[in-house]
Amino acid sequence: LPGVRKSRKQLGSEAMQIQPSAPRSISGACRGSVLPREAAIARHREGPALFAFTSLTVAAAAQRRLFGGKRLRGRRRAPFRRASSSEEQLDFGLQSELIVKVPPYDRRKIGVLLLNIGTPASTEVGDVRDYLEKFLADDRVIEIKPPLLKWLVLQALLLTRPKSSAANYKKIWDPVRGSPLLFHSLDLAEGLQEEMGKRLEVRIGMQYSSPTVDESLKDLAESGVDNVVLVPMFPHYASGTTGSCLAGAYRTSADLYCTPFLSVLPPFYGHRLYVAAMKKQILETIGERGKNVEHTLFSFHGVPEDQCSRTDITGNFCNKSSDCCRMLNTKNRNCYRAQHKKN
Repeated sequence: LPGVRKSRKQLGSEAMQIQPSAPRSISGACRGSVLPREAAIARHREGPALFAFTSLTVAAAAQRRLFGGKRLRGRRRAPFRRASSSEEQLDFGLQSELIVKVPPYDRRKIGVLLLNIGTPASTEVGDVRDYLEKFLADDRVIEIKPPLLKWLVLQALLLTRPKSSAANYKKIWDPVRGSPLLFHSLDLAEGLQEEMGKRLEVRIGMQYSSPTVDESLKDLAESGVDNVVLVPMFPHYASGTTGSCLAGAYRTSADLYCTPFLSVLPPFYGHRLYVAAMKKQILETIGERGKNVEHTLFSFHGVPEDQCSRTDITGNFCNKSSDCCRMLNTKNRNCYRAQHKKN
């Protein structure tokens, strides 16, 4: 009050206590911050009454900005209340001035999308050709430039490859359930759904066949899922597998009006639980120390050497020595061959 003399230290301390929860400036974010002590001292020079008036003016201006220019004259602050068990309260530092009601975390569903490359719809040559055309046209699978040259190579491959590939697909095709890749993926999704419970919504998404990533993401959105975990079904990273699936999922998500919130499971070839599961499956067939077989052969698909070299963003490590894949480091961490050497 006028006429009451107080030290600058006392005034600064009290100013910090009475300053309302308002932004630091009208144009700033809502941080519920207070004026610094130096500002309080400056206000003291103009008088306590002017300081109090200025503080209230700033708070009122911030409120008008938050509520679309509407003045809040005569509106009494609602008493603070706790959020009910069916909602969470986000007040952004404004306490009961602004309350946003959102579903509680334990009621929000999380989507899990198992990604794979896909499979032909049947063993008919036409279906195999349609699948191979999509698969081989992917720039991460066949890297040929210029585009015209790649198109010519693709047409040459599609003249002969579908027939021979269809014959190979018939050797592994199940007469009842069809494509092994498809029905094993569906079985995996069903088992994961049962294991994780109702909070998760598990789907599969194929890059070049149905059910596509686009179909599965839209299905998850219709089920009320916004947070989606992408799980590439490849233990090791390669541009033509994990890279292609993730790039396709990102493009599809970007085209959706309500874009999902994505997270990704990284390569898991060295995870102890994955290694233990693989060991268990292998031992059931070959027996302890391979006593049921004479020889065990591990087979992996190959990738062009250039795709390994391009994972080295420094350009001075991969294929620069004969033992560049001997140990994993930050330079070759995404090299397909180096990851297998790690195993």
